Amino acid sequence: MLLEVALPLGVYGALRVLGVSEVWSLVAASGASVLSGAAQWLHRRSIGLLGVIILLGFLVSAAIALVTDDPVAVYLVDPASNVLVAVLVVAMVSTQRPFVARIRRELSPRPVAFDHQWTVNSRFRAAHRQASWIWFAGLLLLAAVWVGFIAALPFDAAVAASRLTGVIGFLSMIVGSELVVRQGGGQP
Repeated sequence: MLLEVALPLGVYGALRVLGVSEVWSLVAASGASVLSGAAQWLHRRSIGLLGVIILLGFLVSAAIALVTDDPVAVYLVDPASNVLVAVLVVAMVSTQRPFVARIRRELSPRPVAFDHQWTVNSRFRAAHRQASWIWFAGLLLLAAVWVGFIAALPFDAAVAASRLTGVIGFLSMIVGSELVVRQGGGQP
């Protein structure tokens, strides 16, 4: 999580100090997250759902930067992505394996144990569906807060505040969903 905040924020800040425009500093900061995902791909030789979302966000940011050269439009890709992922999360609640379960399985150090638990433990499955609602609400809240930052703060401060509240928000969603899952039947 620190890499997801410190690296992009550091890239953004360093480029701004060097005189790079807000637009291209934002795109480069998104690119730092893509490089982190690429390193994971090289290690695992596969890309997970999170990696696809990060890559798509970067590509959309770069395209918007090329077309508009508007830093606010590029900035708004992150809250818009959160809203889209929130919709995906809630749309997948009743599917065979909800979004949160897919992500937790991707990140699990014991994916086979996760699959077994998923197959035999109905409480485990129900807990993942409940955890999905935590992510739905959290992603929408973060998107609203980030849009508020861009409306209320100077641009560079909005970018920094978004990254920092993103860490707090994502850690809160992780802790909340972990608590729900552990209470609901275990942890593979």
